[in-house]
Amino acid sequence: MPKNPAKGVPAAVVQACLQHPASARHCPAKPTVYLTIDDGPSAYSTPKYLAILKQYKVNATFFAMGSQVEASDPQLLRDIVASGSRVGIHSWSHDYSVLYPHRRANAQAVEADARRALASVRKALGADFRTGAYRYPGGHMSWEKMAPADAALKRLGLSWVDWNAMFGDAEPPSRRPGTAAGMASLATRQARACHNNTVVVLLHDGPTRGLSIEAMPLVIEWFQAHGYQFGTIA
Repeated sequence: MPKNPAKGVPAAVVQACLQHPASARHCPAKPTVYLTIDDGPSAYSTPKYLAILKQYKVNATFFAMGSQVEASDPQLLRDIVASGSRVGIHSWSHDYSVLYPHRRANAQAVEADARRALASVRKALGADFRTGAYRYPGGHMSWEKMAPADAALKRLGLSWVDWNAMFGDAEPPSRRPGTAAGMASLATRQARACHNNTVVVLLHDGPTRGLSIEAMPLVIEWFQAHGYQFGTIA
């Protein structure tokens, strides 16, 4: 079974550079973008994303949902890793009511859910699969009383990471860009506005992500034209 590639920046380092770019250690001197793709894998969109990444000779980090992993062909995860991209964990259930009742993190539920997600990914990629990267459904920034849940993840060897730019493909319809160009414009506008050499871009996998697939080349080309290097999260 393929393992996650050896290269990649630890999630805790990436998050520190998102929050404290002037003082965190090991932040990149050169502008660096991390493309992060949540909610997969998906037979519809994952292969299309991988084809685009291959075309542009860049990689991404796919934050996989355990329930989606179990419902999909395990070859999708193997193809991600074989391409040089990475697989992180994005919960098993993605169920806000279970993970964050009353908007407060339930540490026991988060830990049990993450364990189940890890088991699902290891079933597809092998027992020696390792990742330290975790993306909270909805983002760490969205919930309260997170410290116990963060500690529970740490016991599993996982560190959370959020984002500072996005395609907007999971926003409510009133705020969601209606064109691929609009998604690309939102992501690149937020990248410029954050004044940070570390840019983590959020987009999503799934059968309704046609615009996201169309927007990805536009986003990659913008970051390449502006001198960014592309990283993955470990």
